[in-house]
Amino acid sequence: MTSCLKIFGALSLSFLLVAAGCRTQNSALQEHKAFVTTYAGLLLLHEKEKMYNHLPDSLYQMKVDTFFLEHHLTKKEFRNKVADLSTDEKNWKNFLQEVSRTVDSLRNRRR
Repeated sequence: MTSCLKIFGALSLSFLLVAAGCRTQNSALQEHKAFVTTYAGLLLLHEKEKMYNHLPDSLYQMKVDTFFLEHHLTKKEFRNKVADLSTDEKNWKNFLQEVSRTVDSLRNRRR
């Protein structure tokens, strides 16, 4: 009976560790996807407001500030995340490809 309890305890602990690892991995994946969407949104904001609407810099910066507030992110946090991602050329390239696909998807939704 004691050995069964030990085995059950070990299995339970293993299950909890695996479950915690999956939650951490899912959380990181969700965070990554959210950042891809945020980066894509910022690119679309620039495209719309600077390129098409020709907003002056001061008004555009106000829109950027509002964008970051809505995304619960500071410019510094954004720049730091971009700097971290861009240190690895392969990851940076993959990230930019994801952003490009997301920009296309968001454009298609807006039409």
